[in-house]
Amino acid sequence: MDATLRVYILVAFSSAKGIYLTSINSSEIFILVILPKSLTTVTSLSKILAAILFVALPLLSFYLGMEYEKALTQDFVESPTQIVRMIPKPITDPTEKWKTYTNGSTSFKYPQLLKKDPSAAGFSSLLQSFTSEDGVYRLIFLSFANFNEQTGKPYWSSLGDLIMQNSDHEVQYTMLDNQQAIKILPYTSNIGTLNEMVSSSIRTLTKTLSIEIKSTDQAKVRIGSQIFDQILSSFKFIDQKQAEVKETDITKCEADIDCIIVPYSSCCGATKKAINKMYLDEYNSHKEWQSFWDEKACAVMGICADDSNVIDILCVVKQCQLKYSSI
Repeated sequence: MDATLRVYILVAFSSAKGIYLTSINSSEIFILVILPKSLTTVTSLSKILAAILFVALPLLSFYLGMEYEKALTQDFVESPTQIVRMIPKPITDPTEKWKTYTNGSTSFKYPQLLKKDPSAAGFSSLLQSFTSEDGVYRLIFLSFANFNEQTGKPYWSSLGDLIMQNSDHEVQYTMLDNQQAIKILPYTSNIGTLNEMVSSSIRTLTKTLSIEIKSTDQAKVRIGSQIFDQILSSFKFIDQKQAEVKETDITKCEADIDCIIVPYSSCCGATKKAINKMYLDEYNSHKEWQSFWDEKACAVMGICADDSNVIDILCVVKQCQLKYSSI
């Protein structure tokens, strides 16, 4: 069996000095240390030392703790806070560099990829189309009088009537230059084109703007619809008062192609009149321009030439005139 030696150290406060060893048995030894009185007596110096240690030890602990924390985080470098200032990009108008079409009472913009086709005019109507070079897109603007000469009433008195006329298609209300309009949602025509149309009536005039897309490529269809929406956003009804168009202005022209024939009623027997097609909308919206019934003036003028044999329209001395057959 292994023997264990135990050692006990006792400190005693006494006037005696020295170290004493005593052994109770072979396995235990007691060491008695007696401190001198000078080391155990409270003095002014001991009080000062105690006060210094009371203050210094917490400060020293705090300092060592901070240094230890720095040692743990010495590999971590905190990047300076960066203030990112978001500068908003200026909102650009996608139609800014587009061309502008106007016919006196209406204007809108159209992209460079669309080329203006020759216009077609009939009695109280004007059709202007724009076609892309590849033939995929065709924009059609139609303006016509919402007035039935026979009944003396509008063909339709509300947008609800227009909706009824297009009951075969899905239709919804929309706005066109702050004017209420109807929008015929995309549909496939009999010839396979994807069509989309917007119509609005102002007084006795009806404006229709539509687009035809001859492609089954969905990317091209999306582009066409986007272009159509942008064209619609640029559509403007020109204020008639701001335009200040007079009746004498509507016959002015620069070339034969500017002129069209419109219905007319006069006491002299005239039933046709030549005007500049740019002012067709103004002509249709002014009923007083469409007839002349001053009996005294007609008595002086006599009977007008028979316009049933009108064969053409000409721009003569910058005025639109009817050309009659010599027969």
